[in-house]
Amino acid sequence: MNRLRNIIVRLDKALRRISLKTKIIGAVTFVIILTTIVSSGFFYARTKAIIFDNLKKRGMTICENLSYSAKYGILTEDTVILNELVEGTMQNEDVVYVVIQDEQGKTLAEKTVVRVSQMDELKRKALDSRRSEITSVTDAYGETVYSFLCPVFAKKIKLTETGGIEPGEKALPQLRGTVQVGICINNVLNKLRSILQGIIILTTIITGIGVICSLGFVRVIMKPIREIAGVAAKIASGDLSHTANVDSEDEIGQFARQFNTMAGAVKRHTQEMTKEIAERRRAEDTLEKLNKELKTTTEKLMLSNRGLREFAHIVAHDLKSPLRAIGILAHVLSVDYADRLDEEGRQRLELLVGRTERMSNMIDGILQYVEIKHNKNKEEKVELNTLLPEIIDGIKLPANIEVTVESELPFVVCERAHIMEVFRNLISNAVKYMDKAEGKITVGCSEEAESWKFYVADNGPGIDEKYFEKIFQIFQTLSPRDQIEATGISLSIVKKIVEIYNGKIWVESKVGSGSTFHFTLPKQMVTANERTGANTAC
Repeated sequence: MNRLRNIIVRLDKALRRISLKTKIIGAVTFVIILTTIVSSGFFYARTKAIIFDNLKKRGMTICENLSYSAKYGILTEDTVILNELVEGTMQNEDVVYVVIQDEQGKTLAEKTVVRVSQMDELKRKALDSRRSEITSVTDAYGETVYSFLCPVFAKKIKLTETGGIEPGEKALPQLRGTVQVGICINNVLNKLRSILQGIIILTTIITGIGVICSLGFVRVIMKPIREIAGVAAKIASGDLSHTANVDSEDEIGQFARQFNTMAGAVKRHTQEMTKEIAERRRAEDTLEKLNKELKTTTEKLMLSNRGLREFAHIVAHDLKSPLRAIGILAHVLSVDYADRLDEEGRQRLELLVGRTERMSNMIDGILQYVEIKHNKNKEEKVELNTLLPEIIDGIKLPANIEVTVESELPFVVCERAHIMEVFRNLISNAVKYMDKAEGKITVGCSEEAESWKFYVADNGPGIDEKYFEKIFQIFQTLSPRDQIEATGISLSIVKKIVEIYNGKIWVESKVGSGSTFHFTLPKQMVTANERTGANTAC
């Protein structure tokens, strides 16, 4: 089985290396030869059967006619008549011997032109035969001879002395002798050989005509195929201006037209791609230029920010020193000269000390705002369910205010100080501006398609809608600073931190009904494992 498979594989490889032209010619020639051989073989076999059948019929007819004619001679043992019949039979074509015997096996007449080795056996066999037979024998030269045997029957009756038939007697047929005729089949075989030679010649002629026709057929087929192949090679080399010139309306013509359509589509697509590539290159050049400009601008901005931070530190240091001195001096005056100052003077000194503390807090807020920046190396996985209680504990909550966490919070990946600053400032603001006898602050989270949405809600005084944007600006407060001491920078810090992580922050509020601050953090800040470890349903 493996051997057959290997042969098939080798044959398949060999056929793949042969050209299409050779394959077509070989296939057509094979079909013609096979068809001619099969049809010729059938014709030869049929012709041979007919010729031999006719030969046997002719031989049996000759033998039967002879047996009928020789009946009287056998009964009378008239050898003259029998020899004349033998001579007459020998005149038939291909007859090589004739033998006439009586019922005792005595040869009454015989003539032969060949010596048949089985002649004695045929004569003996004729005595036992009661029907016509055909036997194939060979002569001394090895040539085949058909021997035809016919028995001779005659009626035996009792005659009276006067020569008449006795009354009451019936004629009964009895074997009175045999007739054998031998016919040589050499002429028949010669005719068959001639027919076979004719068939071979005819097969050769038909094969030659078929090969010539197949060459013309292949030429007709291969010409448009070569034309298409040549155009395809030119297109493959990059020359898209060529098309296949095939005018036929057959399948090859349809293929050529489809090929030309495809070549046109390839040309259009190539032109479009070339144009697109050129545009993309221009866009890439522009983008590269913009990236360089952005890099330069970023470097300049980083230098400017660094300078701004340094400037802020210097200014803060230079401002805080005299502020600290003023505060100390005001405190000394309020203590050492308390008995010399009236109530108004003490109030002014207290106002002076408060203003210096507010100024110092504002300077600290500026420094804190400037120092906010994103450092990926400081990012960590922060468990908000653990962190939030710590933040709440760090805020001095009045007895009338309660902070509640309404839902489970997820893990987030960020700088711990940043997320602490966000929640601390939002909760501290809610505490600072609470105006209700029973203050309630709630913290929670909900999951959206691409982000976590956190909220800090309170039942405080609420905010007018026209101030929704203003409250996130630096140093902006809604209450007079003499009523509530505030720097107006905490929400600005929260907004800056949230935007560092590509989040958003906004407020929903109604005057007298409290406020809800929402902010989002993208989900990419939470890995799959971290999300599984935490209760992701907020």
